[in-house]
Amino acid sequence: MTFVCLLCGSVVPQTVWAVHDGLRLERDDLNNGNKSSNAVWDGTKIRIFGARNEVVAFQVIVQAGQAISVLSAALPNLQQRGGAAVITYKAPVADPTDYVDRPIQLFSLNYMNVTQETRAGWIIGSGGAPADPLGWKPVQIVPENARAGRGGFPVSVAANSNQAIWFEIFTSKELPAGIYDGTVMLSLDGSARTVPLELELFDFTLPDTNTVNEMIYFETGQLSTYQGNSGLVAAYHRFAHRNRVEFVDSYSRSSLQSNLGRFNGNDFTVTQKYEGPGAQTGNVIVPRTFYGTSSSWAQPSIWPEADAFIDYLKQNVPRAITFLYMTDEPSPDDYPGIISIADNVHANPGSGKALKIFVTERYDAGLAGAIDIWCSTPGGYDIARANTERAAGRDYWWYNGGRPNLAA
Repeated sequence: MTFVCLLCGSVVPQTVWAVHDGLRLERDDLNNGNKSSNAVWDGTKIRIFGARNEVVAFQVIVQAGQAISVLSAALPNLQQRGGAAVITYKAPVADPTDYVDRPIQLFSLNYMNVTQETRAGWIIGSGGAPADPLGWKPVQIVPENARAGRGGFPVSVAANSNQAIWFEIFTSKELPAGIYDGTVMLSLDGSARTVPLELELFDFTLPDTNTVNEMIYFETGQLSTYQGNSGLVAAYHRFAHRNRVEFVDSYSRSSLQSNLGRFNGNDFTVTQKYEGPGAQTGNVIVPRTFYGTSSSWAQPSIWPEADAFIDYLKQNVPRAITFLYMTDEPSPDDYPGIISIADNVHANPGSGKALKIFVTERYDAGLAGAIDIWCSTPGGYDIARANTERAAGRDYWWYNGGRPNLAA
């Protein structure tokens, strides 16, 4: 597709192509090597694949030579080739996490102009800095029905810029295996452009429980601070659950009881606006403390509280993963306090002994025997030590990114 520049008389190309969901394409990266072909794009057609009970995603890239004032996109449906099954788009409502009967979702990519290199040496390690740290970076995916000018459709595209449109397709458990054909429909200032899409659905179903458990700290108070709406907690948890991660904070028995639907699966049902992976399946990560633990946990007087918490979990959240989060990223000066708490919890003769001691630190002999769950940054992750700890009934996790060990 080409457009003629009326002012200069030259031909300005408007290019449309596609890429998988793992590429962060910058707004001004006009000569990316994936343009001609990549894992989901052969130059003319988008080809993706997945299992049942999965959210499959891809991006369509609209590269504007001449500025585009009005860009919108659609994916009406995907039809089973040679069969009757259809995956049908339904327009979103005000709440973008109302997923019921909405297996196809569209988003625009929002970009931020990074003008100064990061000084975060704890993230960008030796030799791990990105080759191109500056420029217009993709930052958020924005629901298609967001406010005009804030990423909702239609969007505008500056001259000589990329605009990515993000597509997500949920493949329900009831769908038969096979090839599903669809058409991505684009409107660029009123000019139509179509791109064929082919989804290969494999003949197996992913489980509702997660193979890898991932947690992200979620401070609910920030909803009031930044969005002026404290009533969005359930929506955020639906969003996380659909993407197979868990938003977490500390829980007491009372706060756990108040939010039990999050853990017994009742919050992730059709009646609660949820449809997607993990339907009717609850979260499992239930920290008793987070970002630090009171010194009261070093006293035997806390044993009845620990026992009651573990007994409650056994009764109501039998798959729970729980722990006491020690001083965050502790220094050796913090070790005596951590050891005191750990010794007291481990000495509990009751069920509360099952509480794990969690620390955000690589393995350190100074804490040996006290820690049940080590959790280091990627640079401190020791595979041999992880195997040793697991063989002894303990565990070794990792958190955050960090170059060059983890490209984040």
